[in-house]
Amino acid sequence: MTTQLLSKRQCPFCWQVKIALQYFGVDYQLREWTTPDKSMLLQYSPQGTSPVLLVDDFSIWDSAAIVCYLEEIAGNGKTLFPGDAAERAKARLLLVYNNAIAGKSLREVIFEKRGKRESAWDWNRIKMGERGWRETLDWLEKRVESTDHFLSAGFSIADAALLPRFGLAEYYGAGVERSHPKLLDWFQAAKGKACYSETLPW
Repeated sequence: MTTQLLSKRQCPFCWQVKIALQYFGVDYQLREWTTPDKSMLLQYSPQGTSPVLLVDDFSIWDSAAIVCYLEEIAGNGKTLFPGDAAERAKARLLLVYNNAIAGKSLREVIFEKRGKRESAWDWNRIKMGERGWRETLDWLEKRVESTDHFLSAGFSIADAALLPRFGLAEYYGAGVERSHPKLLDWFQAAKGKACYSETLPW
């Protein structure tokens, strides 16, 4: 079986899948997508977006679907949905929050700064994004349960999904600070783990 990941370098959804692949110990070949031409991706994804996991002649083109597939095939006793039904629901809801809400404000900061000189930045767009990201941090600060893992049940999809957001925030100057001490402790501990350090996109 040949497994390939079609990935865009700083895409948080792609990074989330890389974390899951590393966590489950799945060997794969990385194919970075670097051009604005989506024709190659459209062969595998009707959305023309990454990530796409290619397993022989089968393609999975949504990050959540990829993670669920990896959970099914890994067979090593690990899970990204640990604990009882309530814990698993919390993990899934944090994934939804991350994808639907947390990324939107941060995207404004990243898209404005990426590839531009500071003199060309739209500071109003950046400030609006930073304000929204702080609100996200306020919400998450009340929900982080452990220094070692976001949820007390153990490493979960919440960690796999949130770590890329926090990594990108730090890279683009909007990192978590002492005003959110529980989140900062969690992120500092997470940065020392292989699933983070071995999947960095820079």
